[in-house]
Amino acid sequence: MTPPKNEAQIDHVYPKSKGGTNSGANAAVHSRENNAKKSDKIEQ
Repeated sequence: MTPPKNEAQIDHVYPKSKGGTNSGANAAVHSRENNAKKSDKIEQ
């Protein structure tokens, strides 16, 4: 079963793949759909 697109997920603001950390300061809540679209891009 696929979770709903609007399910909340914690996301890295600065991606771990680009040196981001797991700190709370580097966290943001996004929907599952938006988190997947963002992938490892850095938000402007």
